[in-house]
Amino acid sequence: MTSYQLPKCLIIDARDHILGRLASTVAKHLMMGTKIIVLRCERIVMSGHHIRNKLKMKSFRGHRMNTNPSRGPFHYCQPSRVFYRVVRGMIPHKTPKGKKTLSLLHCYDGMPPRYQHVRKVRLITAYKALRLDPNRAQTVLGRLCTEFGWNKSRLMIKLEDKRKIKQKQVYTIQKEIGKLKKQAIANVSQTMKKQYEFLTQFEWELPLQA
Repeated sequence: MTSYQLPKCLIIDARDHILGRLASTVAKHLMMGTKIIVLRCERIVMSGHHIRNKLKMKSFRGHRMNTNPSRGPFHYCQPSRVFYRVVRGMIPHKTPKGKKTLSLLHCYDGMPPRYQHVRKVRLITAYKALRLDPNRAQTVLGRLCTEFGWNKSRLMIKLEDKRKIKQKQVYTIQKEIGKLKKQAIANVSQTMKKQYEFLTQFEWELPLQA
């Protein structure tokens, strides 16, 4: 168990997180009952050179049933499904408890609109800037998946640019609202100072002293 209080739901922005470290941390929290939503799976990184990881992936995707390949194992080309499969391998997914645990995990390529304005987290245990040597070669999962049939990378870039423009506009509006709110509090505190001054002896955080 952890030494901190577990959240009921974690929304993780997977950009610049290391694949294995992120998967192991996610699997640990899933086993403890936390619902986890992983966004921008195409921006996950893997340590090692692109060619080396490409050869490893090619070897892995060659695994199949010799007599009847339609029975599996099945290989996915979307980064979100690749990450889902990595996490699945760290969980006893064939048992009833494991199936229930895995149902708590949701992975997405890009950032769906319903999560754009929600607070997201980074994981200290898996963040590239904290855990990976800056001189170490690295591979982006999205680029690796394009080598094996994933054809939505350009669409992801286009949608990401649109999202950044929209969020910049939202942030500008929020800043203006914050300024107006501060100004309104200052104005009210001046006009109502005499009427509510006695409250300051009970609550020192009131803005009546402004």
